[in-house]
Amino acid sequence: FRSNRGLISLTFDETVNASTFQPAYLVLQGLSIATSPPYHYNITGGVSSTLNSPFVTLNVTTADLNAIKAKFLVATSINNSYILLYPMAVRDMRGNLFAANYPSVQASSFIPDTTS
Repeated sequence: FRSNRGLISLTFDETVNASTFQPAYLVLQGLSIATSPPYHYNITGGVSSTLNSPFVTLNVTTADLNAIKAKFLVATSINNSYILLYPMAVRDMRGNLFAANYPSVQASSFIPDTTS
C-alpha cells in the first residue's frame, strides 16, 4: 500500500480478468480479523488496472484515501495493514470467483504517507 497516492497493489496466483475487478469488495483492516469500525475500512471505488494479469493495481478515490488516513488503527504501517477480498472482488479468466482470503492477508510492503 502506498499511502501518499492511495495505491493498492494486489498479486494473485493466476491471471485474473481485470474487467471483473470490483473495489467495493476490498477491505483494509488494522488486524487480521477486524469486525469493529475503527479497525477496518471498506473501499468504495477507484481506478484499477485494465490488463488481464496476476497483478492488479487500484488507485482508491480521494474520499477513500482521506477516510483511510483519518483512521489511526488502519494502514499507518505494515503492522496494521491487512487486506480482505470477498469472493465477488474479481474473477479468473474462466469466470470463477476469487477464493476469498479469510482471515485477511498482511501487506507485504507499505510506503508511509510523508505529506502533511
